[in-house]
Amino acid sequence: MFMSKKIIKVTGLITLLFIALGLMLFSTIIFQEGNPLPISYGIVKLYITKDTFAKIDENKYIFRANNGDLEKLTDYLTKNDLIFVDREGSGLLFKDKAGQIHTASIRMYTNQFEILDFGKRVKN
Repeated sequence: MFMSKKIIKVTGLITLLFIALGLMLFSTIIFQEGNPLPISYGIVKLYITKDTFAKIDENKYIFRANNGDLEKLTDYLTKNDLIFVDREGSGLLFKDKAGQIHTASIRMYTNQFEILDFGKRVKN
């Protein structure tokens, strides 16, 4: 009985040390977008549902990199009143039905996922 409690405590301590070490080593990756929970939820949603993109914030979407999913996302946004206008590098321009221009940028989150983030509005 005494030995099993000691083994459980040692195992728990080693597990906590590995978690702390992992957070220290990978904190710049894990927290690069702030709170990692919405992005983690979006990635899990992409894996479970086989969707091509997931909304992770009011102005952010996550999608698989190099998979043609950006085109599917722009098609979805076009159906929801944002018409794709142009792409210049990592920047995208959309126009809504009122004529306002919306900019969005694409950032690599990992080697498998990218984030589409809508920026400031530009008035015509």
